[in-house]
Amino acid sequence: MAIRVVLADDHVLVRQSLKSLLEHEGFQVVGEASDGQEALRRIESLHPDIAVMDITMPILNGLEAARELSRRSPKTRATAPGVSAACFSNSSWAQTCGNAVWLSFDF
Repeated sequence: MAIRVVLADDHVLVRQSLKSLLEHEGFQVVGEASDGQEALRRIESLHPDIAVMDITMPILNGLEAARELSRRSPKTRATAPGVSAACFSNSSWAQTCGNAVWLSFDF
């Protein structure tokens, strides 16, 4: 049985590229979203195993969405490509990343 994934990124090209790569590796992309609120709606209705979220999405960023995800859908795990780079390159994210990476991005 394939691992079910929801992709959330405000850039269509990024979502398309990630979808192609993941499907090539045998994952099943069951939904896509362009912002954090849409991602949470998709996750609640589709119940994926994993949510791959951009950190800097509009309306609700990926870190806030991941934190909310842990309350709404605790069985879905969240990850963000490049989360370490974003946390260390932007000092205003440092405190937020400290908790979110350990609590929400654990596989």
